[in-house]
Amino acid sequence: GLIDGTPLPAALIGAVLAAANPPPGTETRDAGRALTRLRRGGLARSDGPAWRIHPLVVEAAARLGPPPAELSEVAATAARELAGLLSANPDDSLLTNSAQRLADSADLTDAGLADGLRRLVAGHCARTGDLAQAAALWHQIAERNPLSEADVVAAARACADNGEFRRAAGHARGAV
Repeated sequence: GLIDGTPLPAALIGAVLAAANPPPGTETRDAGRALTRLRRGGLARSDGPAWRIHPLVVEAAARLGPPPAELSEVAATAARELAGLLSANPDDSLLTNSAQRLADSADLTDAGLADGLRRLVAGHCARTGDLAQAAALWHQIAERNPLSEADVVAAARACADNGEFRRAAGHARGAV
């Protein structure tokens, strides 16, 4: 799901809570209190700008009953907020890792939002020299969006940059 024990950016936690429209100022205060209590109990750990939440917390929360919002709604809100954070901080590896996990999550049912996150991750991969991952992501995006000339051209370029000339040529033909 959305929380799997891997670091979760504190900025994302705050952005999702703020998007839920609680009374002004309470989202940060309540999130801070909850995280502090979990940390004191050994159930959360701060890793710089990120938090690791112990899987027991996730399991206990799941047993309390359904969340106040559908997970797909929370995932969509998180995707929109994460896309904004990642657009403003395109080289933040923690945000990029979170975007990749969320894009691949079954909880994010909006394919457009998932592909939007993948585009941002692919850009990060290309900038950091991970050409194979960038090509794989662009190929995946182009396969799902064959009518998007921009996506198909980006896939062709990424595949060519990675030395996948047959795949690049296939995407280039699709763009034409």
